[in-house]
Amino acid sequence: MSTTTMQQLLDMYPDAPIQIISGEGEGAGTVEDYDGRDTVAAIRARLEEERCGGDRWARAVIYEGENDYGEFGADLETGEQRPWA
Repeated sequence: MSTTTMQQLLDMYPDAPIQIISGEGEGAGTVEDYDGRDTVAAIRARLEEERCGGDRWARAVIYEGENDYGEFGADLETGEQRPWA
């Protein structure tokens, strides 16, 4: 995980909502609004907890905006654009 990417996105969108998406296998996963502290350490800790030592996958997505295809956000670990759930 790139701390720089995560911190840059948090700085660019300081009041934007964040979603945690987690699941097992290839499924779409479960989406929940993140209500913790907006710090790299807090978000990392939450993702680590969700991943259950490698049994599950998890990502954090920060809201960026809307375009012709709908609402979208950025994966806080990779910076990749993701649909907003």
